[in-house]
Amino acid sequence: MKEPTPPRRRWLRIGPGLLLALTAIAWGWPYLFPPAVKPKIERTLQSQSPVTVPSAPDPNWLLEQRANLKMSDAQFQKLSQLQTRWTRDTRQLQTAIDAATRDFNASMSADKGVAMEQLQTRAAPLSELSRQMADARRAWWSEASLVLDAEQRKRAQELWQRHLAARFAAPVPTATS
Repeated sequence: MKEPTPPRRRWLRIGPGLLLALTAIAWGWPYLFPPAVKPKIERTLQSQSPVTVPSAPDPNWLLEQRANLKMSDAQFQKLSQLQTRWTRDTRQLQTAIDAATRDFNASMSADKGVAMEQLQTRAAPLSELSRQMADARRAWWSEASLVLDAEQRKRAQELWQRHLAARFAAPVPTATS
C-alpha cells in the first residue's frame, strides 16, 4: 500500500492575516508615503521699467520744511546753496522735460483713443527724462541729507512720503462743461 502523500504546501496562502495586512497597507500608504507636492509656478509679467527706487525729497520742498525740521540757520544756508546749484545743474533737463511734456500733451489731444503701445512709445522720451530728473534729485538728496542730523533726515523722509501720498491721493480735477 502506498503511503498517503502529505498535502503540498502552497507558497502563498490567502487568508484573514494577509487580507488584514493588505488593508492596513492600503489605508496607511498616504500617511507613510505622502504624495510629493508639485511646485506651483506663477507667471508674472516683468515691466520694462527698472525697479522703483524711493523718491528723494524735492529741494524746494525741503527748504519749505525749515520749521518742521527745526533747521539751524547754518543748515538752511548750506541747503540753500545746494538748492541753487541743483537748480543751475538741472535747468537744461527741466527745460527738456517741459518741452517733452508739451509735445506729449499735444500728441495726446490730437489723437483720441490711442493704443497702449503707441502711448508707451510717445511717453518714452518723457519717462526717460523724468527718470534722469529723479536720479538728479536722489544725488542732490544724498548730499543734502548730510547737512541734516539723523533725526531731521528721518523726519524729512517721513514728511516727504506723506506729501507724496497726499498729492497722489487727491482727486484729479475734471473739466465740467
